[in-house]
Amino acid sequence: MAMETPTTFSNPPSGIPIAVAVISVYYAGIATFSVGAIWKTAIGSWQFPVGWAVIAAVLSAATAVGLAMLKTWARKLGRFTSALFALLGLWVATACVATSQPLLGIAASFFSGLHMAAYYYLRRPMIKAFFV
Repeated sequence: MAMETPTTFSNPPSGIPIAVAVISVYYAGIATFSVGAIWKTAIGSWQFPVGWAVIAAVLSAATAVGLAMLKTWARKLGRFTSALFALLGLWVATACVATSQPLLGIAASFFSGLHMAAYYYLRRPMIKAFFV
């Protein structure tokens, strides 16, 4: 007789899952680096389009805070942010390979894979039960 895994809980579990905490810290790190890019652009020491950094900072910070608080909207925002960053990572990887920088392309593909792993993890029914 095979044992089935439940997809929902009769009473929601307490605490934050370790993987959700790791994803939250990951996005907090992205937000930190994005704010650093905005700061360096503002003081003129770096020539970088500030729009991308602002978008990354806002999405990452909102996702990090919301996931840590286990809010329903944060799980949806986390999936959207993960999918968007994965697509942007693949675009960067393609641009790196096209400009004869294959190692940077591999690194961008790796981080794109991390974003897709976060996306699929946040889609799991067992994880959905944690968000109220």
